[in-house]
Amino acid sequence: EKVISAVYREIDAMKAGDFTDSELENAKNAIVRSLQSVENSLGSINSYMLGQVLLDDSEPLEVNIELVKSVTREEVVDLALTVSPELEYILESEVSE
Repeated sequence: EKVISAVYREIDAMKAGDFTDSELENAKNAIVRSLQSVENSLGSINSYMLGQVLLDDSEPLEVNIELVKSVTREEVVDLALTVSPELEYILESEVSE
């Protein structure tokens, strides 16, 4: 319950625009680094290309990187406002004694 509540609080914070410019830049930089690393292995290239096909996205990797870099606070908030929970997974561990 604590994790679910924390996730919902974070989503609500994004909907309210309650995040810093630094957090936004850090998130964009992490995504950009991840995209830039796609070309480092055949498996990554394969996964990326499959995703592009499934999303019907024919833009080159470089264009998608620039799109990520250009995301604004307002775009994040607008997208966050469309997010609603559909499914919750509950993970439990078994303790054996």
